[in-house]
Amino acid sequence: MAGPGMELVGEEEIEEVLQVLRAGYLYRYGVTTPDGVDPRFQGKVYQLEQEIAALSQVKYAVAVNSGTSALLAAMAALGIGP
Repeated sequence: MAGPGMELVGEEEIEEVLQVLRAGYLYRYGVTTPDGVDPRFQGKVYQLEQEIAALSQVKYAVAVNSGTSALLAAMAALGIGP
């Protein structure tokens, strides 16, 4: 029996995961050269960050792994300490 949320995962999502695994770049940026990120080897996360930044009309966007990480990053950006 599948766990919660699996009803939201279809063939399109499975194919995206397989593309990442087949490409062999499981981390954020892919291959970085002195000129920046080589577009032939950009990771999916990097591509997502670029798209979100463009849609939000900001220079940068950073993807994180959880809501907790997002809150911690936001608090750090605002200078909120322990």
